[in-house]
Order: sequence, then structure tokens, then C-alpha cells
Amino acid sequence: MKIKAPKILIDSIFFLHFTIIMLRFGLFFVSSKIWPEKINYYFRFGLILVGSQFLWALIIFKRRDMICPLTTLAQYMRWHEIQDKKNYEHSFMAELLQKLRIKTDSPTANFIQKNILLLLTGIIIILKYFSLT
Repeated sequence: MKIKAPKILIDSIFFLHFTIIMLRFGLFFVSSKIWPEKINYYFRFGLILVGSQFLWALIIFKRRDMICPLTTLAQYMRWHEIQDKKNYEHSFMAELLQKLRIKTDSPTANFIQKNILLLLTGIIIILKYFSLT
């Protein structure tokens, strides 16, 4: 018999997700004078983050996509089977926007919210990199 996870556990995974993303963006505001190797950190962090999500999708779901293991874990705790579409069609951004009561139902909005963090991070890293050279 499958036991549904307590809401506090699911909320903890959401909070962990949120913390990782806030750290990811918050560290952009740390001066390069304080942390000269910051751009190298972001490159490695981004590579690990994107790489792990691509590998997770490829190995677990047999898909060429980015699927976050934390999202899969949260959805599994909500009783969705691992291979359920809700594991790879659901995104943290969709959940965050829903909690903020921002409605995004169009396919374009779903694509943007799924990839907005990756795109914003890439743009900021490129701008930071070229401003240093």
C-alpha cells in the first residue's frame, strides 16, 4: 500500500528547490572583488545542474529533455507514478507561479516558465563574462 507523503515533506522539497534557485540568482549580486572566481563557479554549477537534469530525463524517462529530480520526487510524493506525464510536464516555475496566484495556461507561457531560469542564468553569465574580458 502506497502512503501519501505529508504536505510538510512536499513543501520542504519545494522550499529546497526555491532555496537553490534563490542562491543561484542571489550570488549574482556578490561582487567579483569579494569572489573573483564567481563566473567559474556559475559555469560549473550550471553544467552540473543542466547535465544532471538531462541525464535524469534520459535515464529515468527515456526523453531528451530537462527534468529535475526534485520535481520528480515531489510529484512521486503526491502519488504520481515515476513515468507519469506530471513528472515531466510539471515544472517548479509553474508551481511557484501557481502559489503566487499567477495564471499561465497557454503553451507559450508553459514553455517560457519551464525554461526562464535557464535562459536568465545563461544571459547573466554571458553578460558577466564579457564584462570581465
